[in-house]
Amino acid sequence: AALTVMAAAGAGPAVVEGPGAQVVAWAESHGARVSRKVAFLQPGPHGDRCCMAASDIEETENLVALPRALAFETPPAQPLGVPPDLVALLRRVAEHEEVDRPAGRSLAVALLLHYERMKGDASEFAPYIDALPARFPTMPSWEAAGAGEGGDHAAEEGTDAAELYRGTGVERLVEAGAALSGPEGVAMMREAIARLDQEGMFWHHALRSDDDRVLRWAAAAVQSRAHSSKRGATALVPLADAFNHSATNPNIELCERGDGFYVRALRPIKSGEELLLSYGPFSNAELLFNAGFTCERNPNDCLLLSRKDLVAAAGERWRARGEEAPKDLAARCELLTAGLPVPRLTAAAPLLGGAVPAEVVTALAGLSLDAETWQEASLRAEASGNLVGIRERWASGGTAAEQLRGEVLSTLQVLVDGRLAPRYRTPLAEDRARLEAASAALASSPEGACDAVTVRQLRRLNILRARIGERRVLESLGATLAARLRPRPAEVPLPEAKRPRVQLGSSPTADASALVSCAPHDSAP
Repeated sequence: AALTVMAAAGAGPAVVEGPGAQVVAWAESHGARVSRKVAFLQPGPHGDRCCMAASDIEETENLVALPRALAFETPPAQPLGVPPDLVALLRRVAEHEEVDRPAGRSLAVALLLHYERMKGDASEFAPYIDALPARFPTMPSWEAAGAGEGGDHAAEEGTDAAELYRGTGVERLVEAGAALSGPEGVAMMREAIARLDQEGMFWHHALRSDDDRVLRWAAAAVQSRAHSSKRGATALVPLADAFNHSATNPNIELCERGDGFYVRALRPIKSGEELLLSYGPFSNAELLFNAGFTCERNPNDCLLLSRKDLVAAAGERWRARGEEAPKDLAARCELLTAGLPVPRLTAAAPLLGGAVPAEVVTALAGLSLDAETWQEASLRAEASGNLVGIRERWASGGTAAEQLRGEVLSTLQVLVDGRLAPRYRTPLAEDRARLEAASAALASSPEGACDAVTVRQLRRLNILRARIGERRVLESLGATLAARLRPRPAEVPLPEAKRPRVQLGSSPTADASALVSCAPHDSAP
């Protein structure tokens, strides 16, 4: 049905023009269907690329239908022209126990892309690979590794360049080892090749140089361009990976079915509009870390935490109560956060379970329990295989749950005011002034410029956007916590003459109306 609609929309054998022509022609030669209403890989304002509507597009209209054999996936299916023995090896990589680490989740896809690139023009994917960016200079992991031109970036960009990253979510992600294109990910790729292909059947020994830039390129391409598939896998999908991201107004979506991947319109799109896809609810720090760009205003901005932050805040709260902190707080945190992604705080509502996800509330609640209660709760958690019992302690009703929620709120205040706020070191007004200056400098650069100066300006703009977005969340959370923890004013007794009197034997209706009349209009029952 998708292919029929696309054929009717003009996906026939008409000539494709522009920079994306070779990728479209390659994809169609292997069974893909591509609408002529899309102009792929058009030049963007600062050396980047975008996809535009070449003519009006109707809502739900299919724009791309790509067979699964043209995508790189993990665990690998059977990509076009890839030997089955290599697919079996890469499946072992995807299933290897050590690949539970963040940097290893897309390892098999990066190895497959690296293998195809090493084949050069002999690769079935050569036209697609040739159209990928030659470098990824705005990705922090690429920059930190010195993979791009420019040498000492901190010296070039000013003495405050390193300071701008400090305390942000980018720093948290680096600490978590989440960069496939970082040193850990590249080392994992090199080790996997040496372990799985000792004979040099697929990665010939003559092509295994000591230069990590070749491996880092494949890792950066996957890290910045791949999507998550329905099976929880990583999928690098040609053509679909050419669409830019919108956090607030995507007009197309990527769909997955058994036979392949599809891109369709979410609403009517006018000719000349950029086609924008949502990559997911990622903060600016996550977008910058993974793909090297940010959004001007991102509703998904958040504060990324480390487990050390949770333990330190809980310990400080114990001491603030005049008690010695339990010595097993770090071990508790390991149990309470096992298998969870990097903890985060947002500006969403409600506070507990919204801005502070239920998993983080449960972790802080567990860190607040006394030794006896913790032992009982942890034994129950180990027996049941989940933390439902600990969550019930703060999520249920009753005095004990209310007291525990109060402790969680107090620990959050220590975390926000005592741990997170001091990280940024500079006043928020100063960061905003820096962002205005960076925006003005970039706006004055020549149209289409992608020289070293423009790249440095983009890096500075991106980290300042991420930094200010996080500080907005910090301000919102701080104000909400202060309001929640502010002591309630003592109730002042009403004068005798204004107190509602309930006469014995009087009408129940009259009594109720007298009580309601004394209540504030906006009070809840």
